[in-house]
Amino acid sequence: MCHSKADRDIFVFIGLYLLGTVTPEECPSGKVITWTGAASAGECTVCPAGYICPANSNPELCWPGYYCPYNDTEHPCPKATYLDTEGGMNLTDCKPCPAGYFCHQEGMADYRISPCPPGYYCYQSASSPIPCPAGTFRYRCLINIFFVTLYW
Repeated sequence: MCHSKADRDIFVFIGLYLLGTVTPEECPSGKVITWTGAASAGECTVCPAGYICPANSNPELCWPGYYCPYNDTEHPCPKATYLDTEGGMNLTDCKPCPAGYFCHQEGMADYRISPCPPGYYCYQSASSPIPCPAGTFRYRCLINIFFVTLYW
């Protein structure tokens, strides 16, 4: 049964192709189709940057906290960084953890879950809080870092 391109657009969704039958076929392992209306396995390509391409499934945007390079699997953003959006394509998409917070685990999507605790301070890109020096305390939380020396 022949299908026009218009027919293929109706029956063939992203990730599948139609080759002379009415039953769409999946791409071979490690390959994907990122548009509708494909007509052959030759239109299957490697996984694009910013996407996760699970076997036998449509590509999906790379998750927050991770980046997905071209033709590769997902990688978590390293400690001291985070990524709060989908579709990260490389390590440079991971953002440094802002001052006043610490990003203590890989793959963080929301730095706000780890504010620097009282008695500690956190510089930009901190992976763990640092205790205030002896005889000082942190004056303001999460906005600026000030040390106040105590005199007895």
